[in-house]
Amino acid sequence: MRTDIKFSTGIWVFGPPKDRFCPVGYRDARPVEDRFEQASKVNGLKGIEFHYPGEVSEENVDSTQKLLKKFNLEPVFVAPGLFGEAKWKMGSLCSTNDKIRNEAIERGKAAVDTAKKLGAPMIVIWPGQDGYDYPFQVNYLTVWDRFINAVKEIAAYDRKMKVALEYKLLDPRSHILIDSVGKTLAIIQEIGLENLGINIEIAHAQMAGESLAESVCLMSRYKRLFHTHFNDSFATYDNDLIVGSVNFLETLEMVFWLQEVGYDGWYGLDLFPAREDPVEALQQSIDNVKLMVTLLNRADRKELKAGLQEGNIVKTQTILRKMLIS
Repeated sequence: MRTDIKFSTGIWVFGPPKDRFCPVGYRDARPVEDRFEQASKVNGLKGIEFHYPGEVSEENVDSTQKLLKKFNLEPVFVAPGLFGEAKWKMGSLCSTNDKIRNEAIERGKAAVDTAKKLGAPMIVIWPGQDGYDYPFQVNYLTVWDRFINAVKEIAAYDRKMKVALEYKLLDPRSHILIDSVGKTLAIIQEIGLENLGINIEIAHAQMAGESLAESVCLMSRYKRLFHTHFNDSFATYDNDLIVGSVNFLETLEMVFWLQEVGYDGWYGLDLFPAREDPVEALQQSIDNVKLMVTLLNRADRKELKAGLQEGNIVKTQTILRKMLIS
């Protein structure tokens, strides 16, 4: 099984972590070159993810390429910012305001152009403001129609560029339109473009009550697993904790099935180290995933798969216990 895992993270992880209780951030902002230098200190980290236009844009794409080269890092994806500005408060891609919706679509296309210039093979869309907060607030038929057609327009803009949708149950809206793997796959299948897929984010899937491994298998069944975002949570809030620090066994199962389905993409680390040093939090996450791979390599895989085929939890628990203590 594959052991040469490619790890990436967002350049935002090295920024000042902000929340509504501490809007200035829990640590001081650092110059962008310092953030790249921090990334280069994480053993095993090889890729960087960006938001557009916050961290990479037409104005700084050349200087960003130079920093990537200087610190021997690869561009992984560009994510259009469709959630962090007041104008998106009633929706971006699903907005019933034509001007706002068109701006959102154009930002998605601009992210594609910027990703191409940067050398990244993918954009990731997280439509955090596309949803609703109350009963009787929106016309569901209208907002779904507008959202799906907007996603289709962005994905069709350049069919050589992968477009991954990232789903989440809630936050910042009470309900986000794409809140689960099932809904996300449904609209992808409806649109029917081969370059449209999913980025599974562990905390988001946990909030939706999903089995991480099952969701990976479902996406893979339709060849729509484009990217992964590893972290951890208590399944009630998007904590973005160190990978494997809370739900080790669930994450271990996810890694097992990523291997089984032949996933060869990046293992992205989407953390929010508000009180931890970001370099140390990322290193702990990488080391935990590598430990999972080591443990799985110890297991009798043939015997484990036989137990899974039978649905025999006693057999699989015995195998896992041997794996953990050997």
